[in-house]
Amino acid sequence: PELADFFRQKDQEAIAAAEPRINEEWLHHAGKGRPILLETIKTALPGVSGKPIGVLGIGRDMTERKRAEENLHLMSRAFSNSGEAIMITDAENRILAVNKEFTRLTGYSEEEVIGRNPRILSTGNTPREVYQEMWAALTRNDYWQGELWDRRKSGEPYPKRLSISVVRDAHGQIINYIGNFEDITDRKAAEDKIHHLAHHDPLTGLPNRFSLYERIDQGMAFARRCGKSLAVMLIDLDRFKQINDTLGHNAGDQLLIQVAGRLERSVRESDIVARLGGDEFVVVLSGVSSSADAAEVAGKIVEHLAAPYFIAGNELRTSPSVGICLYPEDATETSDLIKNADIAMYHAKASGRCNYQFYTDELRADVAQRVTAEHELTVALERGQFVLHYQPQIELCSGRVRGVE
Repeated sequence: PELADFFRQKDQEAIAAAEPRINEEWLHHAGKGRPILLETIKTALPGVSGKPIGVLGIGRDMTERKRAEENLHLMSRAFSNSGEAIMITDAENRILAVNKEFTRLTGYSEEEVIGRNPRILSTGNTPREVYQEMWAALTRNDYWQGELWDRRKSGEPYPKRLSISVVRDAHGQIINYIGNFEDITDRKAAEDKIHHLAHHDPLTGLPNRFSLYERIDQGMAFARRCGKSLAVMLIDLDRFKQINDTLGHNAGDQLLIQVAGRLERSVRESDIVARLGGDEFVVVLSGVSSSADAAEVAGKIVEHLAAPYFIAGNELRTSPSVGICLYPEDATETSDLIKNADIAMYHAKASGRCNYQFYTDELRADVAQRVTAEHELTVALERGQFVLHYQPQIELCSGRVRGVE
């Protein structure tokens, strides 16, 4: 009855208006089990006298069209308000539409880019191979995702994460490309920071052990190509523990920072300065022609590091003990170069400190003999293998026993 009253009211309105009336009403369709949108067009039918004798009504199911319009409206809102920049191009890669985020991110208005090729955004810094891979993936998979460098309207370059999807018609022909992208400057900065922390000492900013081994490998490869030598210097600070224990860790840290700076100023930009940890540093000299070249730099390092340091109102002094190992004369593996330089460094300490020593095979033999002796002494003590002997101490003038040794 309510629906009948509604239709009767619309009939009366059509007669009174003397012109067609269009109405929409959601109805429950019992057969389909879901509401449908019924659009009705009603107009009065005039008789011979001109007075209405009835109403002509035409009804159409507008449900699918309504839902399509709502979907289009929803897509339009999503396109306009997306947090990512969106760009739609035709099959010839001419820009058809962009959203508000595109304008905010690039600085270009819609009017400035419509009909143009997206290459207007390029900085020219992205390798050609990346674009070749992109088009190959779009042809093969109808999708590509990757990172590019683009430029804003102001000329400022920035990295972006881009996803491109291909839209095809019923016959499989490409009709559109849809690109979504975002500025990843902050993310790249965070990644770079993490990478730097992973490869550098947080106190001095020098390369750490992990990075040092990689760079020595690269340096050896360069030396092989050029027919040159590589010098690895291991540097240990004398009496650093006393400074650290007396004045505190903060003073010790400041000393290490100053040592790092002096080491960098003592070598070329192409050379490597790294911190192994504690008060141990490594300097790698590339393209060394002879041991004399390494000795000259080592002498400079000893001189620079032995000069006084001024920290928190205190004049501090330390000195370096430097061990030098040459590639390929003394070793051909990174770990062996470091180990042999370490042996030479301990020889420098044993030789009075504040000096440098080159690695030799004799040093290795001495170290091996010392390690063996220490091991055998320890085992002999544990097993009770020592026998104690006494011999008398005799006074020569009297012949009497005065003691024992």
